[in-house]
Amino acid sequence: DAINQANGDKTAAQKALAKAQTAHDTAVTNQKIAHAQKAYDDAKAASDAADKKLADKKAEVKKLRSKLHDLEINSQNKIVIPNIDYYKSMLKDYINQRALTSDQINYLNSARKQVNYISSDKDKKITVDLKNLTDDQIKDLSLFALSLTNEIRSQFGFEPAVVTNGGIEVAKELAQKYEEDFKNTIPAWHDDVAIKKVVNEHRIRLGEAMAPKYVSSSQTNMDNLKRDVFNMFRDMVFSKGNGIDEKGGQAHYELGHAMIVIGAKGWMVGDNPTVNIQDANDRTIGERSILKNWQKEVQTIKDKIKELELHEQNSEIKNKIELQKERLIIWEGNVKELEQRIKNETHPLSMVLIPTDYGYDPTEYQEAIEYHYYYVVPSTDSKFDQTIIPSYASQIKEVNSKLN
Repeated sequence: DAINQANGDKTAAQKALAKAQTAHDTAVTNQKIAHAQKAYDDAKAASDAADKKLADKKAEVKKLRSKLHDLEINSQNKIVIPNIDYYKSMLKDYINQRALTSDQINYLNSARKQVNYISSDKDKKITVDLKNLTDDQIKDLSLFALSLTNEIRSQFGFEPAVVTNGGIEVAKELAQKYEEDFKNTIPAWHDDVAIKKVVNEHRIRLGEAMAPKYVSSSQTNMDNLKRDVFNMFRDMVFSKGNGIDEKGGQAHYELGHAMIVIGAKGWMVGDNPTVNIQDANDRTIGERSILKNWQKEVQTIKDKIKELELHEQNSEIKNKIELQKERLIIWEGNVKELEQRIKNETHPLSMVLIPTDYGYDPTEYQEAIEYHYYYVVPSTDSKFDQTIIPSYASQIKEVNSKLN
């Protein structure tokens, strides 16, 4: 009986052991599965994160390549001056004589045909309302003009110009004043009153070139605007014979506008009648004799003001005093600029371009607009914002760096 009982217990124990072993094996298997699942889940999460990061990078690369393509398309637009030495000589002749020879005119007509605008598909899709230009649109047009300007300036050995926040603000102020002073028509000459007000308020020197145009609608696209800007530069650098460089003057082949677009001006150096073509922001001339003469002019104006103040202050005398004070601001600015030049203190030449919509012109049955190009040189005491907006060239460099 005891043996039978023991055998029965053994059998039961063996069954229990088998059952326990099965449960153990199942538990071990489940544990392994759980560990494997967690390892898989962790790996899958890491993989998904890597995939997303890769997808984001691919999207960023695609966006950067698209931006680079657009920048390079715009930068392909260049105005190259053939036989630059001949052009420089022609500029000097024009400064001295205010007229061009038939050979020089033939050169301009030939050179003009050699440069043409390259369109941008992206810019064609960017709609623009000339009555409501955005700051970004003004910046882009100015950067496009800057690209053209600096390509031309490099051919003269001038340092690159820049687009600044201050330049944009000055252009917007002047555009508003032009629109207020010339409604539904295109001005025949510069708005001298508005320019003088802005120049005095901001303590700047300013050069302006204008290109009038009539359009069927103020609704257009960025490509059309850039084509107009390109044509404006081309037709000013290579005069078409329709420019007026003095108030009330007749249209003729002139290079006054070309010098503004280039950012150059003629300087009479000392008593030497030879004209040197200089960067409008070139501070390396440093003729102390010129400075001395300008300082004398400042003192003469101050003496004149003191003399006028001794008289009885009627309206005529007050007007004369005000006129002399305005002259004093200009001449003091000239002196400070020349002093900076002598000390070789340089600031980048700031430029900006803005289209101005004057509204519907009933005489032309079209919308009257005008492209205004400005270069600005701030005086030392000016609060002009010189924060630089990155040029196309700077942006291309930055994009390539990111792509790499």
